[in-house]
Amino acid sequence: MGNIPASLKSEIVRIAKQVAAEENKALRAQIAALKAQIEGTKAKGGKSTKAAKKLTTKAAASKKGTASKPKGSDLPEIKFTTALFRQRRKELGLSQSDFGVILGLSANGVSNLEVREGSVPRQRATLEAFASTEGWSPKKAQARVNVLKAKAK
Repeated sequence: MGNIPASLKSEIVRIAKQVAAEENKALRAQIAALKAQIEGTKAKGGKSTKAAKKLTTKAAASKKGTASKPKGSDLPEIKFTTALFRQRRKELGLSQSDFGVILGLSANGVSNLEVREGSVPRQRATLEAFASTEGWSPKKAQARVNVLKAKAK
């Protein structure tokens, strides 16, 4: 009868190891899926990342009150201002709320960008989202808003 506690203990340990192994396997599968998703996003985001870097440079120059031109670039110098946000939103025919959905900001956040000079966002994701809207038609912008709103539900 003295062997029962030892047998119970070994059975509990065996079951615990089995459960941990199953959970570990599931976590590894999730990690692999996330890594694949990250790689896909990196592949798609090449253009917007480059554009966001340019916007970040322009935003920093705007804070200093100077125009910016990336080294070795033959692009014209452009002073980045919050008026660009307002102009792009109006070109796309979006409300502040809808433009905020694209940028990852609230309607108040977009309003602040448009009203307060010098409140250029420094978040890379916001700048990347803004850069990605370049060349969009109003129809494409509204479609993107609809997709993002559906994902949020």
